[in-house]
Amino acid sequence: IVAPGTTEADSGTFRVTMLNENGDTVFRQRYPQPAVRVNKASVDSVLSRTRGIVGISAEQVRAKLARNVPAFRSFLTDAFVGTDHSTWIVRRPVLDTARERDALVLDDRGEPLATVRMPDGITPMVVDRAHLWGADRAKNALVRLKLQPTPAPVVTPTPAPPTRIEKAATGKAPAHR
Repeated sequence: IVAPGTTEADSGTFRVTMLNENGDTVFRQRYPQPAVRVNKASVDSVLSRTRGIVGISAEQVRAKLARNVPAFRSFLTDAFVGTDHSTWIVRRPVLDTARERDALVLDDRGEPLATVRMPDGITPMVVDRAHLWGADRAKNALVRLKLQPTPAPVVTPTPAPPTRIEKAATGKAPAHR
């Protein structure tokens, strides 16, 4: 079960509750996600165009809808339980123009294993810690992707300046005229 944090108190998080086949809780943890407020002007615009339905006035419908609008946007799009009991939480990017999606991969105890950048157009169907099987919408094909660790970036150390051996002069040099 994946639930985004939508109130002030749990903004910037989502909660994952993993159950086993008997319905017992295996783990329940919160993970960070970007905290972006829902645009009030957009909500007001939608509510202003809302009409009544049979037996319920437009004002009553608006009031019910307004109570259910979360304070923060959710970036969660999917959740998958892997064949090895891993959990994949798929998130869309904060920027609406970005096309890729990331998946947070958790082990069977809820510990983060990796973040996987999923190619555009791939819809996951079956996952485990090392593979993603899915549909490639662009090619109209089934695909199997093997996950490989990305090497850490090479960091070139910056040399430190040489140590000072001589004591700095205590007085100021005479001013030149």
